[in-house]
Amino acid sequence: MPASSSSKRKEYDEELSAILDETEVNFHSLSRYLVERSNLPGPRANLELLEAFARSVASHSPENAKSLWSVSGRLSLSEDEFVAMCGVRGFGELGSRNPTYRDQAFSQLLKFSADRRWRVREAVAMALQGMISLDDVSTLKELDSWVADERWLQMRAVTAGVAEPRLMKSPAVVERALRLHEMVFDRVLASENRSSEDFVALKKGLAYSLSVVVAASSTDGFRFMEKLISSGDADVLWICRENLKKNRLARFPETKRLLKAVSHNP
Repeated sequence: MPASSSSKRKEYDEELSAILDETEVNFHSLSRYLVERSNLPGPRANLELLEAFARSVASHSPENAKSLWSVSGRLSLSEDEFVAMCGVRGFGELGSRNPTYRDQAFSQLLKFSADRRWRVREAVAMALQGMISLDDVSTLKELDSWVADERWLQMRAVTAGVAEPRLMKSPAVVERALRLHEMVFDRVLASENRSSEDFVALKKGLAYSLSVVVAASSTDGFRFMEKLISSGDADVLWICRENLKKNRLARFPETKRLLKAVSHNP
């Protein structure tokens, strides 16, 4: 990590820790701090600060869980997009470290998975990734219930949440990630209602996430992709084509063969 990035991380950690160390967290002070450093409006939110906030919540959660849950709730309801993102990440950190808040955290994340602001939806996926990294079995089991007919944004959160390369080191996560993608594609193929913006968001997400899971699961993943291609469904073919173009799949001999198969199903 470059020195400048390392020093910025240390600065955020120290400043956020000082704010959260207060017996009664000053919500307005915290909110203002986040807004002023969010980099928004702009092309890229300050994800370094977002991660620092998540770390600070995690480190303060054992002794301050109740207060931090309340603070995260207020942040999540902010009209400021970055502040809301921090609230969502707070839910994930508290839910993964405090059994008392686990079910409430999933409930909140499920709600915000359908938020109209795409960055807030991304924060949900990031929160899920954090929860999976700490407790993959129960988190992945919970996500089964998020896969429901035409709940496109919920399913988008699931696929984006599990398709994180650093999580693919666990065979158990890879297996469940592939299974969740299978469940989502079953819903896609069964639906004739695919004209909404929500479906487009899922479709674009799947154009990336499938390749992450296939690269990790290899044989089973390519077998699944071959099955998808054989469906001849236009949306599914587009998703497969986009994934087969990804560099992460270039090293597999199956990729060239499946690209040819896709080309025969325009």
